[in-house]
Amino acid sequence: MQGELGVSRAIGNAQLKKFIIAEPEIKQHALNIDDSLLVLATDGLYRTYSDSQIVSKVMALRQAGYNLAQISEKILDECL
Repeated sequence: MQGELGVSRAIGNAQLKKFIIAEPEIKQHALNIDDSLLVLATDGLYRTYSDSQIVSKVMALRQAGYNLAQISEKILDECL
């Protein structure tokens, strides 16, 4: 039943309403000059990568010359 939770968020499922909350998890961070990356993602990304893994992966791909669109595509393919 829990494997169906993603579908219930997308199209609605009355049977799973008691497991769904309307309040998103929010974190605030004031951007500063030392910040070089902002990863905006769903929990699906973090089923494949930890926070530190995704940052390391993105930074390594940027260093290798990939642009952000290519990095997003590559990471998406790996997650799928």
